Amino acid sequence: MKTFLAAAFIVMAGSLTISAQHAAPISGREGGSQHVAPLPHCVDGPNDIAMLPHWEEGSTDVALLPHWEEGPRDIAMLPNSEACPKSATTFSSSDADPKSTSLLPNREDGSEDVALLPRWEEGFLDIHTIATGRGDACLIIMPDGTTMMIDAGDNGKAKDKQHPDGSMKPGEWQARYMRHFMEGLPGGGALDYAMVTHLHDDHIGSVRDTLPGRDGYALSGITLVGSLIHFDKLVDRGWPDYDFPSREKVLAADRGFIEHYFRFIEHQRSLGMVAEKFENGSRKQFAMKYDPKPYARDFEIRNLASNGEMWTGKGMKTRKMYSGDINLFDENMNSCAIRLRYGKFSYYNGGDLSGGNLDMPSYPSKERDFESQIAGVCGPVTVMKANHHGYYDTCNGYFLQTLSPEVIVIDARSNNHPVPSTFTRITDPQVWRGDREYYITVDQARGKLGEELWSKFKPWGHIVIRVYPGGGSYRIFVLDADSTDYHIIYQTELRELK
Repeated sequence: MKTFLAAAFIVMAGSLTISAQHAAPISGREGGSQHVAPLPHCVDGPNDIAMLPHWEEGSTDVALLPHWEEGPRDIAMLPNSEACPKSATTFSSSDADPKSTSLLPNREDGSEDVALLPRWEEGFLDIHTIATGRGDACLIIMPDGTTMMIDAGDNGKAKDKQHPDGSMKPGEWQARYMRHFMEGLPGGGALDYAMVTHLHDDHIGSVRDTLPGRDGYALSGITLVGSLIHFDKLVDRGWPDYDFPSREKVLAADRGFIEHYFRFIEHQRSLGMVAEKFENGSRKQFAMKYDPKPYARDFEIRNLASNGEMWTGKGMKTRKMYSGDINLFDENMNSCAIRLRYGKFSYYNGGDLSGGNLDMPSYPSKERDFESQIAGVCGPVTVMKANHHGYYDTCNGYFLQTLSPEVIVIDARSNNHPVPSTFTRITDPQVWRGDREYYITVDQARGKLGEELWSKFKPWGHIVIRVYPGGGSYRIFVLDADSTDYHIIYQTELRELK
């Protein structure tokens, strides 16, 4: 174990001063894991002292600085640049640009500072793609503070490396991440909406690696997150009957765990949660709850498709995307898809929808190209989450051309996310034109893709799209997926939308 010297921070009424007259020991974990030392809040007056450990080369100890909540807050700002610098300038938050990045004070040995994502502010839209390496999870914080989670998966497969480590289950890490970034929001720590795109283990949890529950169901993925964070409303493709395309197909979608998911829903309903079926065409199912009026003209979440049906683009009218045997459907074909708009910014998320047929026993239908049909009603978007993790059957040329995203995000968990053929198509300027960037949550596919393709990605980790008030500009941040302070490892310049 190591012992570190600590500089003392004295928090006064609106300012931050540094003293080097005090010291306190703090121990780092052995074995390479990270030790996080939170600084306590000032409670009893200006003489309270909180200890920040002195960082040494090679150390993985991280100290977190809590937010000072009374009076102006002194913060350090990171200039708008793609690389995090090794120093920072400190000035009062009354002069701060909310689009900048806050930093912990410089370490005494001159090593690189830790840049932290500033807290959400009213008018911001934040879209977090959370990296665990075991399944999809997305957190959306709307401009009025309404929160929405899309999926909370855990495939329970040991071969898929978990992030930040295996000391907790993916659902625990997902909940920890969301609670961190939901702190201080009007929902009081609850999630306003939990949306499930479809019923596969990497989107809802698996029976392979569960924790025991006390209420009649096992804890994994969404049931584990839901045991730690209350959901006000859960929306999925099947409630309450779960019989499309048949009850047997639903039970087989996540064999052994789906019954636990059903029992979780019923228990949570007894505690006040609302459960609903995803309503194609609706723009009210995921409405803002706290202060929607200022954003009424600029913000909406439109339900595009689920269960093989899609919105026509007119009112609430829908149509089927298939004509053949629904019993040939695989669960991915039933995925729910949404398009979010905020001013000039737009975002697409379609779960594991397909853009083509596959000659595999598990994908028997020959009507799997739902991407081409949804593309027209979705239209161009700023950011697109790649369907089905960039697998063989996704991101066809027409879909890419029609959506023409500036940014493509891949929520990955295996060495096939994405596969080389699909990522080659995604990055080929002859398939579709326009400047764009590529982001991925984990590096499982690096070896299979090869360095030439892999180098097209920005650094991997938790991916945060922050859209600023009015929806006219945005910036992308990548947060370290192997740390527990979620510090920034990459950020873009501010981008103005035309």
